[in-house]
Order: sequence, then structure tokens, then C-alpha cells
Amino acid sequence: MISCTESQFFGVFKGYIHNYYPKTGNYKCIFKGINFYSTLSKVLGDDNWGVKYFLQHQKTFVLSYQQPSNPNDPDPLLELNLCQEPDPLQKQNQVKIYKAKKCRICKLKPIQIIIGWKRKEKSDVRNIVYSSGFIFINFTISRMRDIENLY
Repeated sequence: MISCTESQFFGVFKGYIHNYYPKTGNYKCIFKGINFYSTLSKVLGDDNWGVKYFLQHQKTFVLSYQQPSNPNDPDPLLELNLCQEPDPLQKQNQVKIYKAKKCRICKLKPIQIIIGWKRKEKSDVRNIVYSSGFIFINFTISRMRDIENLY
């Protein structure tokens, strides 16, 4: 979370705000699709916004989209039934989960970044209200979510 005033957030993200919640005063911007990294680079004014550099020439970075190396491979951003191909890293836990909850269905989640602004208010013993705002960033990196079947 990064401290930020409402006017600062609105000044940077004004053309990209998808939701505004009047009751809480919160804002939400959703960036997804093939060009969302370049869109955020333009909005933030930094081509390296998603890169973190470490000692010994190491780095981590946000990978939003990568062209398939083989043109015959399916596009990873197309709406496919990802329930057919489980994540190999979660394969071990999947057997345990399946045994515990047999009635499950799969629901796709889009690969996206949500940037929002929230107001936090507190009051003291004399009912003096203190208010501050902050930015939050949520990265959705998986496109599959298991939900219990309610039927």
C-alpha cells in the first residue's frame, strides 16, 4: 500500500477508472489484455515499472503476455477450458484437494492488474476523525479458480 491523496490518484488514473463506489469513496482501475503492460508504462511514465533489480545482476519482472514460441501453440490469453490442464506445480496438492472436496467446478479468472484507491478513517476518544488514502495493487496471475459446487 502506498499513501496517496484522492486527487493524486485521480490525476494519474482518471482515464482508466472502471469503478467508483460513492458510499466508500473507493476507486478501481482494471488493466488486462495483451497491451496492459504498455498501457501502465504510459500511465505511470516508466517503461520499467514492473521490474525490480537486485544485486549480482538479478531481476524479477511482471510478465503480462508472451507470444507462443511455436505459432501452432494456442494463445494463452484466449478463453480456453483451463480445467483440462492443471498447473504442474499444484499437481501434488490437487489429489488431496480432490479427495477432500469432490464436488468442484472451475471458473476462469482473467490475467489482470487491479489498481485501486481506498480511504481509511479512524476516530479517537473525542470523536475526532482522521482520514487517509492509499493505493493498492492486485496481480491476478492464475486464470483458474476452483469453487465448491453448491448443488
